[in-house]
Amino acid sequence: MNKPRTGHIRITADPTVVDAVLTALRANPDLSIVRVSKAYPDTDGRQRLYVRVR
Repeated sequence: MNKPRTGHIRITADPTVVDAVLTALRANPDLSIVRVSKAYPDTDGRQRLYVRVR
């Protein structure tokens, strides 16, 4: 039996870009989002996004 493939997406960008990427991933019926993590790592306001998809 084949296991489903898992991928990791990591970006650090402006919060509006992060939200747009997450919205696009959620809209894709071929992907199943397993985990989402958002954090503000820098003082410049950029947001870090980590998504694990299957």
